[in-house]
Amino acid sequence: MKHIKKKWGIVLSLLLLTGIVLAVFQLPRVLEAEKTTPVIVVIDPGHGGQDGGATHADGTMEKDLNLQFSLRLKEKLEQNGIQVIMTRETDTDTDGVKGFQKKQDLIQRAKIANNSQASAFVSIHMNSSSSPDDLGFQIFYGSFHKDSRVFAEKIRDHVRDANICYRIREVKAVPSSLYVFRTVTLPTVLVECGFLSNAKDRALLKQESFQNAFTDAVCQGILQYLSESKTC
Repeated sequence: MKHIKKKWGIVLSLLLLTGIVLAVFQLPRVLEAEKTTPVIVVIDPGHGGQDGGATHADGTMEKDLNLQFSLRLKEKLEQNGIQVIMTRETDTDTDGVKGFQKKQDLIQRAKIANNSQASAFVSIHMNSSSSPDDLGFQIFYGSFHKDSRVFAEKIRDHVRDANICYRIREVKAVPSSLYVFRTVTLPTVLVECGFLSNAKDRALLKQESFQNAFTDAVCQGILQYLSESKTC
């Protein structure tokens, strides 16, 4: 009986030692996998190509500012280790056909987002109003994903705290008529940086210093959301 107990003791010790050795060898692989799994954000510069978006009599076009802000945001996110997928990086639409088809362009933007394996979708736009007095920053959230509102509020908080906008408007749900925001399955926000129809906002939106400060605040909001949602 003593010999049997001794044998079992040796066997159990060997099994325990083997498990420890395997765990030690596997740990670096697990950690490496965690380090190499990218955190992805999709940035969508609204409009582009033949679709100029909102325009002003002085020649300012929304599509151009959307791209400028988006490229700055892309750079800041990448500096923080985030992989960025852009729906466009030049002055073009995304419909993939000759000429311009708005519906196909929107379908393609949603498809890029839904096929991206990303953690969030950020669409960058400039606002416009029939009233030249309307001004300020506003952010909307998509209806599909339950975290979209929280995501929008994180960005709103950082832009508000940066104290760079003439007005911080209320966070609202995106109108249900907007195809992309009811179709994209990720946490989704629509960032309206300011009003092209307002002289003060328009001047601000063109300033490089404002673009840098604004996209830095948006970047920090995105990073906070990703961190608190345990995405990164």
